[in-house]
Amino acid sequence: MKTRLTAAVPVKQVGVMAELAFLEPRPELVHLCSIAVMGNTPGLTPEAVEYALPGLSAAARNNLVRWCRYLGLCDDGGALTARGREVAAGGHVPLPEEGSYRLWVAEHPVCGTRPLHVERVLDTSDRRFDDLTDFPFPGLVGKTQAWPSLIDSKRVVVFRRLLEEGNRQASRIEGSSACELHWDLDFLQDTNRWTLQGSLRTKERNESLQHAGESVAGLDLPSLFGQWIAAEAGARRQWDATARRLLVPFDGLDDQAQESFLTDVSFPRVRVPGFGEFSRVTVRGVPLGPLDAGVARQWALARWRRRVAREEGYLSRARVRNLFEEVVHETPLAPHAPVIPSHAECLKDQDQELTRATYWRLAAPVDLAPTPVEPALLESAQVSSESPARPAPRRVRLSS
Repeated sequence: MKTRLTAAVPVKQVGVMAELAFLEPRPELVHLCSIAVMGNTPGLTPEAVEYALPGLSAAARNNLVRWCRYLGLCDDGGALTARGREVAAGGHVPLPEEGSYRLWVAEHPVCGTRPLHVERVLDTSDRRFDDLTDFPFPGLVGKTQAWPSLIDSKRVVVFRRLLEEGNRQASRIEGSSACELHWDLDFLQDTNRWTLQGSLRTKERNESLQHAGESVAGLDLPSLFGQWIAAEAGARRQWDATARRLLVPFDGLDDQAQESFLTDVSFPRVRVPGFGEFSRVTVRGVPLGPLDAGVARQWALARWRRRVAREEGYLSRARVRNLFEEVVHETPLAPHAPVIPSHAECLKDQDQELTRATYWRLAAPVDLAPTPVEPALLESAQVSSESPARPAPRRVRLSS
């Protein structure tokens, strides 16, 4: 039971002068942080540097501690930060640099404010900052979160701070485009995965986005589908959240849906609270069940008729009942215990057939039986999962 939600996502191309930090391997800092994590030293202090990198002068040790603090690897007391612990585990170090950059940023409720790519602008001859604006994504600046490029996964950047030009942020909008959000939902597994698809025009060429995908936490997808069903105008179908099954009337069910107990459900528009609206949505492989006991009997009879039509030769009353039991057993019809029609009802049902071939295949084993068929076998019976078949006045209960 899955669907894919799609939406166009606006992308802004922004020129900015800033201090960014690109994550790069620095083995000596990895070693230093790993020593601090193991508890051999009280955090990143000059003494820890001496332990990890012996032979440095006192001034060099102090400078290295200040440098680690500036990089965000430790706090003022020398305790490792989350970034410092990542470096200790072998991660890369955010090395800051100031310069002119071009970046592409997407915005949507699902992905939030998401940097897609950053490139250095080495030639500033065409860089005019006479139309400066405030940086449109202030929430990216001054945070420790590292953003991998969706074009070059090895390029990971932290937005440290913006530079100013004449007391104004040195930022300007250079263009706009769009990419596409693909949001895959699996309602039965209650999982989701979204990716951004498309391409960006960099200084060299059109580059395709390479997004491995991310997920949104906290969604209750089975309940969400129920909300979509409940929002339908004049809906006659209901979502059973416990069984995770769509309960439907019999009208409109084609043969394939009757046999597989699965269907596709389309919505012109749906809403995901907190994440926006999406158009032309089709949920595929939705499990089905009967809306009530009456629907269950109609459904069972339709399946039974097809089974009878496929059978060869004459059909004894016992075989007729077995076929009905088979089309109900271990299906969503079983909890409603649909009633097997009596012999007379079966003949009346098949009397509508043009050639009456099935009618005679049902009638002959009873009419021409060498000994009279037990009356209880000719009556209606009920499929039940509670007990084996047993005769009863006007009703026989059969196990499913």
